[in-house]
Amino acid sequence: MNHLMQFRTVRQLSSRPAARFLVGCGLAALLMSIAATVAHGAPRDVQMREFDFVDSVIEIKNFGAVSEDLSGWRFCSHDEDQVRRYSSATGLNGVVLAPGESIFIHFLNDAPVGDPSRINASSLGAFATPFDRGPFAIQLYFAPVSFGNGNTIADHAQWSVAGVDDISADERSDEAETGGVWVDQSEWISTTAITGAIELAPASEGGVLHSPADYNATTPAVPGSGPIALTLLAAFLASFGLYRTRLAVR
Repeated sequence: MNHLMQFRTVRQLSSRPAARFLVGCGLAALLMSIAATVAHGAPRDVQMREFDFVDSVIEIKNFGAVSEDLSGWRFCSHDEDQVRRYSSATGLNGVVLAPGESIFIHFLNDAPVGDPSRINASSLGAFATPFDRGPFAIQLYFAPVSFGNGNTIADHAQWSVAGVDDISADERSDEAETGGVWVDQSEWISTTAITGAIELAPASEGGVLHSPADYNATTPAVPGSGPIALTLLAAFLASFGLYRTRLAVR
C-alpha cells in the first residue's frame, strides 16, 4: 500500500466516531511517549568534571540540556590495593542535576552543612581509599546498574603517576572500554607527586568517549614563586654580597 492509499485509509477511518477516538488515542500515546523521552536526559551527559587532590573532592556535572535524576546511580572505584569498591544503591536517591549543575563528593567528609550540592563520600557507601594521585580508577554507573556491563557506565576516568598501567586498579577499565566511554584500558592520565587536580578539558565536556588526552593535570602554584618573592630573595643574597657578585659575573 502506497503512502497516498494509507493517508486515504486513515482519513476514511477518522470520519467515523469510533475510529476518530482510536486515532486520537494513538496520537495521544505517541505524544506522551515523545514527552517521556524528552523528560529524561541522556545519562552520559552526566560526567566527572574534576578530581581535586588538594581538597579530595570530585565534581560531577550535568552537561546535558535536561535534568537528570541520579536515583539508583552508583560509583565503583579501585586502586592498587582495593578493587570493586561499590557505593550504595540508594546513596544518590533524590539527587536531581539540572542542566549545568554540579554536585561535589567530599572524600574527607568535610562537606559544608546545609549545601545539598556537597555530599560526604561516607554517606554514599564504599570507595577505594585514599583518594590520591594514583593509580586510581573510578566509574559512575547509571540505573539500572549492571557492574559487569559497560553499557551502563555513564563516565569513567583513570590516572596514575607517570601514566603507568596498573593491572589492579584497572579492574573495571575493560568494561569502560567495551562500553564506549574509555579509549583503552591500558591508557592512564599521567599525574605527578605534586599534581593538584585533573580537569576535563572544556573541548571534551559532554563527549562520550574519553582518553587521557581529554584531561588537563594541573599543579598548584608554588608558594614564593612570584616577583615579590624574587625581590626578597635578591635582598637576602645582597645582604651577604652574593647578589652583587652574581651581577659582576654576568
